[in-house]
Amino acid sequence: MSIYTLVTIDQRFIAETIARTGSEQLLDKVARSFVGLYSQDENWYIPLRANLGKKKPEGAYFETPFETNNTHFKRPGLDYEKSIFVPSEYTIEIRNTLPSEQSDLIFSKQNEIRMSFENYVLSLEKLDKHSPSYKFSTVPLFPEGIQQIKEIRKTPSEERSKASSVESPLPTIPVEPAAQVFIEENPSGHYWVVDWNEGGKQIGEFAGNPITDEVLDALRKIDADQYIQPGYYKSRTVEVSEGKVISALRIDLGDGGGVNNPYFERIKRNIFNQQKVNEFPDEEPHQESLFEHMIDILPEENATSKLSQAKKKLERLEREYDEKVNQLFGHQKRTNGQPMNDKRNGRSWFNQHERLENSVRNLSKEIDLQKERIGNLLWQREIKELGINKQGGLIMSVDNIPKIKEEIEKFERGDSMYSSVTIQKYKKKLKELEGVQEKIESAENNLTEHAKALINSDEIKQWVKKPTIYFVSGLRKVALELTAEGTFVESQKYPATTEEAKKKIADLLSADKVVTEKIPSKKEERSIQDIIKKKDYKALSSHLKNGISSYLETDTFKNYLNFVSKFHKYSHKNVQLLLDQNPNTTHVAGFKKWKELGRTVNKGAKALYVYAPGSKIVRDKKGEPVKDEKGQVIKEKFFFLTPVFDVSQTNGEPLPKPIHDLEGNFETPEQFVKVFKAIENISPVPIKVEEIQGSARGYYHKVNKEIVVKTGLGEIMTLKTLIHEVTHAKLHADSTASFGDTEYSQHEFEAESVAYIVSNHLGIDTGDYSFGYLSSWTEQGHSIDSFTESLDRITKEAQGIIDSLDKSLALSFAMAEPANKFEERVARAQGRAIQPIASETKKETKESEPALPKEQRPRLNH
Repeated sequence: MSIYTLVTIDQRFIAETIARTGSEQLLDKVARSFVGLYSQDENWYIPLRANLGKKKPEGAYFETPFETNNTHFKRPGLDYEKSIFVPSEYTIEIRNTLPSEQSDLIFSKQNEIRMSFENYVLSLEKLDKHSPSYKFSTVPLFPEGIQQIKEIRKTPSEERSKASSVESPLPTIPVEPAAQVFIEENPSGHYWVVDWNEGGKQIGEFAGNPITDEVLDALRKIDADQYIQPGYYKSRTVEVSEGKVISALRIDLGDGGGVNNPYFERIKRNIFNQQKVNEFPDEEPHQESLFEHMIDILPEENATSKLSQAKKKLERLEREYDEKVNQLFGHQKRTNGQPMNDKRNGRSWFNQHERLENSVRNLSKEIDLQKERIGNLLWQREIKELGINKQGGLIMSVDNIPKIKEEIEKFERGDSMYSSVTIQKYKKKLKELEGVQEKIESAENNLTEHAKALINSDEIKQWVKKPTIYFVSGLRKVALELTAEGTFVESQKYPATTEEAKKKIADLLSADKVVTEKIPSKKEERSIQDIIKKKDYKALSSHLKNGISSYLETDTFKNYLNFVSKFHKYSHKNVQLLLDQNPNTTHVAGFKKWKELGRTVNKGAKALYVYAPGSKIVRDKKGEPVKDEKGQVIKEKFFFLTPVFDVSQTNGEPLPKPIHDLEGNFETPEQFVKVFKAIENISPVPIKVEEIQGSARGYYHKVNKEIVVKTGLGEIMTLKTLIHEVTHAKLHADSTASFGDTEYSQHEFEAESVAYIVSNHLGIDTGDYSFGYLSSWTEQGHSIDSFTESLDRITKEAQGIIDSLDKSLALSFAMAEPANKFEERVARAQGRAIQPIASETKKETKESEPALPKEQRPRLNH
C-alpha cells in the first residue's frame, strides 16, 4: 500500500479556479489540509474536517472517529463533497501532524476510502443539477478529474479487489466476548452493537446489546442526565456489516449539550431491526385515542386531516427552502469573487455561509421526509379503502362488516392469510359490530326531527368507526350518542367535564335551541370560500351545479365566456370555480410557476383554488397493485383542490403581451390575412369567400363539406363568421338537426359562444354579441343538464381552437424586440427568434401613407 500524503493547496490554484469556473465554492479552501490517496498523476485531494457537521448528504463523507479529549474533534473525517482535482505543482506537502489514531485509521482504510470516494464522484451524474447535493459539491468543477475516476473504474473489478487484498488486508477490530457472541448469532445485516460501557451498576450493563430504538433512547437519556453530574461514563459501540466489525466508536456518556448527537444520529441510520409480526393488533386503544386517529373521523381531504396538513407543511418547507437558497447565493455575492480567508470579518462570513448551507441541506432533507410521509398517508388511505389497517389486519368497523365476513368465509375454505386465533377474534368482534349495526338501523328509522336537524348541522361530526358516536365540534373528546329510539343523549364514554362543555351539551340537547338557533336554514348558502377551506368536495360539486342556472343571464354568461378566453387551459368547472372566487381574476399560476416567470407571491396573499388531476394505484383485496393485460399497473384518476394566485397578488417582472393582440383593429391588411390564414389552417374543411343571397353571413355545407363566407362583410365580421362556421364543422358535422328544433338552436348557441371566446382572445371587439335568448332556455325545451353539457363542449372547443391559432400565429406574426429581459427569456424558452425593430425611417414612411378604407382592401381569392 502506498503511504497517503498530507498537503495544502497553493492559493494561486484557488484564485485561478474561481476565475475559470465563476464558482465561489473554493473561497474557504486555502487554509485546509487535504489527504492525497492517489498518485501524483491522479491529483484528487480530499479535505480533512475536524467537524463534518450534521447535514452532510449520505455517502458524501468518510468519518474517522478516534478517542480524544480534544473538543475541536467533534466529528472528524474526510469531506468528499469539497474534494478538488489539483495539478501536482500547486500542492505543498506538509508534515503529518494528525493524531496517531486518526492517521492509522486513514492508513488502514485507504482502499475503502478510495472506493467510497469514487462511488460518490460517479453518483453525482445521477443527481438533478439544481439539487443542493450537486450545487454544494466542488467535484463537478473538475470534469477532467471525474473522467479520470471513470478510467480508474474501467479496471476489471477482479483485478481491483485482488490488488486491494494484496496491498492492504483490512485490520480486524477486536471486540469483547458479549458483543462477539451477538455478532456470531446475527451474521447478516448492517447494525451497531454495544461492545462495553463503564458504570454498569449506576447506568446499567449494555455490553452485547444491539442498538435498537429503545437502547438508543436509553443512551441518550443517560447522556443528558449525566451532563449535570460530575464525570462521565465511557462506552464503545462497534459497527457490524454481514458479520464483520467494520468500525468502532467511543461515546462519553455525560458530555451532554448535543456533543454526542452526531454520533447518535450516525448510529440511528443502522438501527437493529427485530422482526415482529402482529396479525391482530388490539383496536380498542386506537378507538380510545381519538385525536391520534382524527383521520378516521374526518374526511380524508378535510383541511384538518393528516394528509391535508402534511401537504400544507410541504408547501411551507418548499417556500422556506427557496428563501434560504436565495439568501445563500446572496451571501456568496457579497464577496465579489474575492477569497475571504484573509479579509476582515472573513471568519464571520464563513460561519454565516456554513449556517445557511446547513439550513438549505436540512430543509432539503425535511422536504424529502415530508414527501415520504405524504406517500405513506396516501398509501394508508388506499389500504383503508380496502378495509385493511396499517398493521395488515382488518379494520374493525361497521362499514367493514362485509370484508370481515368475506375473510371468515375464506378461512373456512382454507384460503385466508390469517391464523385461526385471529379469525376467532374476528368472529367475536363481528357479533359486536352486527349489534351496533342493528342499533344504527333502528336509530335511523326512528330519527326525531330534533336529531335530524342536529345531524345536518355543523355542530356534531359522526365517528366512522362507531357511527352511533357524534363528536361535538370545538370540544375535545366530548360526544353525543344516538340511541335506538332515534334521540341523542350525552355519551358516557366521552362526557363533558368542563362547565363550558356541559353548557354546550345542554344547548345541543335542547330541541328549541338547536332547531331555531343552531341549525342553518336550507336556504342559507355556505360561501364558496368556506366550502374550499373545509375541502368539502361534495358540497363544492353541488355549489357549482346549482350556480350553472345563474349563467342563463346574458351578462353573467358573457362574463363566463370572457373568463374562458383568458383561461383557455382550464376546464369549464375550473373557469366557473375561479369566477366564483374572484371575478376580477386575470392570470393565475401556482407559487412555483410564478417564481419561474420572475414574479413572487405577495406575503399574506390568500390563494384561489382550482381542481388538479391526480392518480392512485388500483389495488386488489390483498393490497396488491392490479395490472392490465400488458402487465402495466392500473392507476385511477381523481381530482383535488390545489392553490393558485392571481397576477394581482404577485410582484416582479411584467407579463409579456400576446404577439397577436389586435386590440380591436387591423393596422395593416397583412394582419387580417395572417389571422384569416391561421383559421383556415385549422379548419377541417375548405373555405370559400363568395356572394351569398339573403341575410346569411356564412354557412357550413354538410353535403359538400365546405364553409362559405359572404363577401363584403369587412374584416372583423368575416373573422367572427369564419370562427362560428369552423366550430359547426368541428362539433356538428354529423348533426341531423334542422332549423327550428331545440337541437339546432343549441348548436347555434355553442358556435356563437366559441366565436365570442376566440374573438375575445384575439383582441377582436365582441360588443355586438348578444345572448338574450338564454333567458328562455328552459322554455324552449332545453334542460339545465344540456346547458352544462354545452358549456363543456364550448370550453373544450374554444380551448382547442385558441391553442392551434396561437401556434400558427406565433409562426406568422413578426416578433418585435421584447420590451424587457423577462419577455426575452420567455421568447427564448418558446424557441422564438427575436426580430429587430424596423428602422425609424421605414416606420415614418409607413405612418405617412394613409391606410385604405377596410371596405376597399383586397379580397381573398379561393
